[in-house]
Amino acid sequence: MRPFIQNQKGAALPVVLGIIVVGTLVGLGLLGFLFNEISKSQTVTESIQAKYAAEAGAETLLSVIEHKPADLIDIQKKSCSAEKVSSKKMNGYDLVLKCSMTEKNVKLTSTASGEQSHTTTVTLDVTKTSPLELKVSSWE
Repeated sequence: MRPFIQNQKGAALPVVLGIIVVGTLVGLGLLGFLFNEISKSQTVTESIQAKYAAEAGAETLLSVIEHKPADLIDIQKKSCSAEKVSSKKMNGYDLVLKCSMTEKNVKLTSTASGEQSHTTTVTLDVTKTSPLELKVSSWE
């Protein structure tokens, strides 16, 4: 009986090279996918951090209204200013705190800017002016 293929010397080399090429291509594809997922994960994390920084700014304004309302609100002029609040940085994010007032409500806005940005707006209804009483009507 004669062997089916004669002279098989070196036949393993193309097979091994083919396996290496296929393995490399699969590995590069998985590596690209991995880097893409890491980038998405970082973006989501930064977005969440920006949201919490903006929320912390809004909480800071609410705390000032609760403990020292005269630092933000002038009831006679029906005006509101966040300039006296010193929180300008929160966890690496720049905060812009704003306050506006009408006869019926006070609007607090906190914007965190950095890698990502987020704005939190809190609207407080004025239920009584003397002494000042406020009730949260929306938190966005």
